[in-house]
Parts: sequence; structure tokens; C-alpha cells
Amino acid sequence: MLNLIFHRMNNIVENIIRFWSKPVFFLRNKKEKWGLIIFLALYIPLFLLVFQPFGVNNYDPTHAIRMEFVIAAIAFGIVNFITLFIFEFAITPYFF
Repeated sequence: MLNLIFHRMNNIVENIIRFWSKPVFFLRNKKEKWGLIIFLALYIPLFLLVFQPFGVNNYDPTHAIRMEFVIAAIAFGIVNFITLFIFEFAITPYFF
């Protein structure tokens, strides 16, 4: 009985190791890279505007979103766009 349990656990561990050892085919062409860059450049500012994490509004129910916060969120999206663009198209092809 104990031998059967050990054999099953060994099989499960081997399957997990085999699964995580496979190569991942992600961001292999320009279309996938542009999709990721544009998605993150739009998603992150929208997330900041909608959910306002990190105590941005200090849980005030009468809080209105100020223009400074909108501009900061958009600027953060632009910085993400530029950083991801440089990483995916300038750094990654030459080093990885």
C-alpha cells in the first residue's frame, strides 16, 4: 500500500517536472509583442483609475477623480509603453 502511494507521488512529480521543462512559445513574433505592449499600456492606467489602489482616495465616498491623477495614470501608461517597447525590440533580440 505504501509502495503504491510512493509510486503515484513519484509519477505526479515526474509529470510536473516534465510539464515545467517544456519550452514556452510566447512573444515569438512582432504581433504578439505589440499586443502585450498595447494591452499593458492601456490596462495599467485604467486599473489605476478604476480601482485606485494604494490609498489614492483614502476611502472617501465623496471623492472625485482629479485631473492630476488622470494625467499621472496616463503618464504611467506612456512610461510603461516606452519601457516595454525598448525591452522587447531593442534589448531582447540582442541578448536573449
